[in-house]
Amino acid sequence: DRLPAGTLGYLASAGHTKAWDTTAASKLLKEPAVQEALMAIAKGIRSAAPPSEHAKIDRVFGLVDVVLERPAALALLDIGGPNIVSVALLVDLGEQKGAFESELNELLGELKVKIEPVETAGVKHQTVAGVPLPVSFGYRGNLFFVHVGGQLEKLLSVKPDTSLKNDAGFAKAFAHVDGPGVQFASYADIARVISTLRQSIPVPLPEKLADHPPTDGQSLAL
Repeated sequence: DRLPAGTLGYLASAGHTKAWDTTAASKLLKEPAVQEALMAIAKGIRSAAPPSEHAKIDRVFGLVDVVLERPAALALLDIGGPNIVSVALLVDLGEQKGAFESELNELLGELKVKIEPVETAGVKHQTVAGVPLPVSFGYRGNLFFVHVGGQLEKLLSVKPDTSLKNDAGFAKAFAHVDGPGVQFASYADIARVISTLRQSIPVPLPEKLADHPPTDGQSLAL
């Protein structure tokens, strides 16, 4: 209900839940050998950087941990055309919002990222200066969002009757996988993706793709 109707596709996670703790993947990640491997990777990344960068790396790891723990969605809102791309990451931070915001602000300050305060669709947020594509981030209550590309206003002006949840095509595609205990979910409006690519790519699409018949959106849940 936070994404606009017409969203081309998304990947979503329910975060760390009781259902997740019962999955084979969760149990695998808790295996000592896997834990040791993950720790070795983290230590390798840290040791490859000079000591002056260790605090920044630790902050990045901490922020990533929060994103993985909380309900989150990565969505492709649009592709092609004058806006080229529109991608959004949404994370429901819950009670961790304050700590997350503080850590992110500290990291951006340490990295000397130039940000500017702006307002879109009545929502105050930040935009990153000096990057090829527009990059914006901010908060709507406890919801953290990062948006890359055009059509930010479309994302920030979503209302219940204009949300993806209220989209007839999405509702039909997602009906057979929706329900309690869903840990991961994905959705793709294949027909619209192909139609958008046909209109925006100035070269012929591969024969198999060009001849792909329109279909309803496809969804998958685990």
